[in-house]
Amino acid sequence: MTGGVDARAAAASCVAAVEYRGRLYVEWTDDLPVMKGRLLGNAIYPPCNDTGGSCVGEVPGQPTQAWAIRGVDPDRVVIARQQGFDKFAVFGRLHANPRDYFRFADGTWHLRDRLAGGR
Repeated sequence: MTGGVDARAAAASCVAAVEYRGRLYVEWTDDLPVMKGRLLGNAIYPPCNDTGGSCVGEVPGQPTQAWAIRGVDPDRVVIARQQGFDKFAVFGRLHANPRDYFRFADGTWHLRDRLAGGR
C-alpha cells in the first residue's frame, strides 16, 4: 500500500477486529508501525456474523490481549495480535482517523513525533 490507510478484511465480508472493554476496534493496514506500550488486558475477536457462512477460524469470544501505544488514548487506538497470526497490528475505533496518529513519509508510515515524545 502506498500511503493509503483503511481497514483490512479478515475473510469474506468479515472485517479484522478486536473488542476491548465492550468497544469495537478495526484493524488498520499492516503497514503501520507497531509500538506496543503497556498491557491493557483482555480483549476478544468478535464473531463474524457473515450471513454467507462463517469466517475461517471464527470462534465466538476467542480471547487475545490488547496493548496501548505510548501517547495514544486506548479509547481510540490499541495494539493486538492479528487473529490467527503471531503478528501484531494497530486497531482503531471506527471514528478514529489513522492520520491523526501516523504520518506517511519517505515511503513508509511513522508514529507522529508528538505522540512519540518528540516535538
